Amino acid sequence: MDVSPWIAISTPQNNTRDKVVHFEKYMRRSMYDLALSTVDNSSPKTRFKMRVVNITGFGSLYEMAQCVPEITTKDCHLCLTIAIGRLANISTSARVLLPSCIVCYTGRKKRSSHIVEAICVPIVVAILLFSGAWFCIYRRKHSKPSSDMEDIAGLESLQFEFKVIKAATNNFSPSNKLGQGGFGVVYKGKLQDEQEIAVKRLSIYSGQGISEFKTEILVAAKLQHNNLAKLLGFSLHGEEKLLIYELLPNASLDKVLSGQNSVSLDWETRYKILLGTARGLLYLHEDSRLKIIHRDLKSSNILLDETMNPKITDFGLARLVGRDQIHADTSKIAGTYGYMAPEYALTGRFSVMSDAYSFGIIALEIISGHMCSSVAFPYHEESLPLRAWNLWKSNSTMDLVDPRLQGKFPGHEMERCIHISLLCIQEDSNKRLTMATIVSALNGHQVALSEPEPPLIGPSTNITFGLHQNMGVSSSGEFLSNSDNITEVYPR
Repeated sequence: MDVSPWIAISTPQNNTRDKVVHFEKYMRRSMYDLALSTVDNSSPKTRFKMRVVNITGFGSLYEMAQCVPEITTKDCHLCLTIAIGRLANISTSARVLLPSCIVCYTGRKKRSSHIVEAICVPIVVAILLFSGAWFCIYRRKHSKPSSDMEDIAGLESLQFEFKVIKAATNNFSPSNKLGQGGFGVVYKGKLQDEQEIAVKRLSIYSGQGISEFKTEILVAAKLQHNNLAKLLGFSLHGEEKLLIYELLPNASLDKVLSGQNSVSLDWETRYKILLGTARGLLYLHEDSRLKIIHRDLKSSNILLDETMNPKITDFGLARLVGRDQIHADTSKIAGTYGYMAPEYALTGRFSVMSDAYSFGIIALEIISGHMCSSVAFPYHEESLPLRAWNLWKSNSTMDLVDPRLQGKFPGHEMERCIHISLLCIQEDSNKRLTMATIVSALNGHQVALSEPEPPLIGPSTNITFGLHQNMGVSSSGEFLSNSDNITEVYPR
């Protein structure tokens, strides 16, 4: 799904302030309801909805919303929500066009149906024609061959023929679909030698995916560790870009924790996942030939094999840094809300301690069974880190533990894991634990742990994001900001 570039067009409204406020309130409410109706009640092939609603004192409001058919229902709703947030406030009519969706409205006093048609039909036709041209231009722009691909085209030993992968996935059959993210769909497949594979098919509508595709190949191909997902190869064919990984049968950690598959996690297994993830990060930070900062570590990027051994995946945002380099800065901030260290999210400065922060959040998720970004988090006034801190202060840390464990865990071990988690999410990155210290502590060695300080107090888990002209938020809270001080969203 793409939300940039975008265009907003509006006609100013001549009304008193009170009337404008009244109109704004009901217009927004109605448009957000239209977005829900578009994804719930329209055909996936059309994703189109148009209707008329009445606003007291203003007459009728003619509304329309549409998404391109290639994006998921979830991304359609997200795109429409962002577009509605960019609608002009004080207008008799307004429309916003994004590469993946359109929204528009026009307000009119009560008129005959013929006048309504005269008003609405030209607007709708004009918007559809304009958006069609917009999509074609945008797609043509992003479908041009990229010189960036030349760096990986020479890795012949890793390159698969497209027809081989097409056959392995039964022509990318929906029945083989494992999941879907902002950059495309993941399919399971089986090669002729019976080896099972996971194929990540990059969406041709994702302008952000090319650089990540290249990075993932160049980085993942050089890494070999038991706690890192193994990249088997890639395929390039016209606009098609595929990544081929080993198939891990137990899905991702977030799906297991949220009960989306039949796997149950006892404490021993959760501890194994914690330790394995820490070892994988330690390898990236200190033990591999390259010093790598992952930058997008989250539960959905930790896959589980048949023995529940964790494997870190998705190196599209990874950055290579000098062996002695303490930190680096970027003007292009990318990651996932809830897992990003505050100094990285606010200033663009990242380091191995940014990954340590993400690990701390994942540890709290494993301990509590709750996802930090889930709208199902039951404690609406607290985020997961804040709840963990408040329970620590009140000496009630065991209240954080997932009740599904039924108390079957060593209390001292659980207490230590919560302590480690809180030290990982300290606001001051210098006070966080290194992965070497974390691995040592989880291996049972005697490690002196300092008293944690409060984490940065951010908004609660159930967030209402204020979208405006230059800001948007994805379904997973992922965002990206550019050096020109304009923030745009690129969900992953």
